Amino acid sequence: MECIGSSVLYSVAAAKSKEIRIVYYVFDLLILGGKDVMGKSLLERRTILETKVRPHLAEPLRYSPTLVANLPMLIAHVKEYGFQGLVAKDPKSRYEPGKRSGSWKKLRINKGQEFVIGGFTVGGRSFDALIFGYYDETGLRFAAKPRNGFTPASCSDLMKRM
Repeated sequence: MECIGSSVLYSVAAAKSKEIRIVYYVFDLLILGGKDVMGKSLLERRTILETKVRPHLAEPLRYSPTLVANLPMLIAHVKEYGFQGLVAKDPKSRYEPGKRSGSWKKLRINKGQEFVIGGFTVGGRSFDALIFGYYDETGLRFAAKPRNGFTPASCSDLMKRM
């Protein structure tokens, strides 16, 4: 499992002015030395990452080890640090670009706002993006227009209900 998303967003300007320190955590490996390793299991890719790549990492690159803890402990830490949630990955899973196989599960923990679907943009047989909003004291406000995270089945189901 790994933590996803922080509730604190920093601007590019702040990063460029070196007011904050940026660190990149490496947690998966898709290509090594020009060779595609996506067909290998996550466990195999992480073993290659740890043995072949990790010894050569230097700041600001860091290796992100697998989190080994029970779920209640992980959830408590996610809440404490304000992360959005966790991603649980099947160690036998292959990397499948552009596919939602179900081998990776997102667990949203810190839910801070309720949203409504205010509309959508058309795309193919379904929608290209949903338009999300939220209510405040002045009325309905635009929040986001996400384009990813939907399986074909969920797109079809949403279109039937809209």
